[in-house]
Amino acid sequence: MSNQLLMSQVILQQHSLLTADQYTVEQLKKRYKVSEDWSIEQIDQWFRQALADWYQELLDLDIPSKLIDPIFLIHEKLHDTTVLNEAVDQEILQFFKGPFDHQALQVYAYQVLDFYRLEKYLRFKTIDQDVPEGYLKIDEFKHYQDIDRLILNSRYYKVLKGLNLDNFYQKTQQAHNEALKDFTWGLQVEESIFSMAYLMVQQLRNVRAFLKAVRYGFDPKEFIYV
Repeated sequence: MSNQLLMSQVILQQHSLLTADQYTVEQLKKRYKVSEDWSIEQIDQWFRQALADWYQELLDLDIPSKLIDPIFLIHEKLHDTTVLNEAVDQEILQFFKGPFDHQALQVYAYQVLDFYRLEKYLRFKTIDQDVPEGYLKIDEFKHYQDIDRLILNSRYYKVLKGLNLDNFYQKTQQAHNEALKDFTWGLQVEESIFSMAYLMVQQLRNVRAFLKAVRYGFDPKEFIYV
């Protein structure tokens, strides 16, 4: 473990994460220089730039790219339906075979893979038709034949109880956040850095979701996960 990584950990731990009640137009304008008058395109443009800036800030702290790339590369692919195809499926599955450099990454990877498959199973079961092109083949779902039993017996039961397509993102995001917060103040530097980097990315996603909800006239508090 290098002294530089220890310094990076200390610097990252000084970044304050917003609490739920701090997500207000006034607070976000002050912290992120955003506007409630932006169009959806402007909000997305801001998010892409903020994500790139955060990635560069982490690199400027001499944090190895391989430590943070799963947050910025794999997770974004999972949420980009424009590239949902068999090649992406295989790339994701290959990544989640490991090996993993630290426990926080392993927990994150297993969660993402579980939720990735859960969502596909829910969609397949709900639409009741052949698996759409790009989705995992049905034999990948052998252990998901009874969704309620799976959740009842899973480590995610408390968070995922009542899971359906309408609340899928909210519940799985809560599970991610709760799991990774456990590593933030840990003694393992790599785990702590990874967790803080992830939680700050989630904060940027929260800001994007908040602004879009305001734009559409929805209750923005329903779209943030802390």
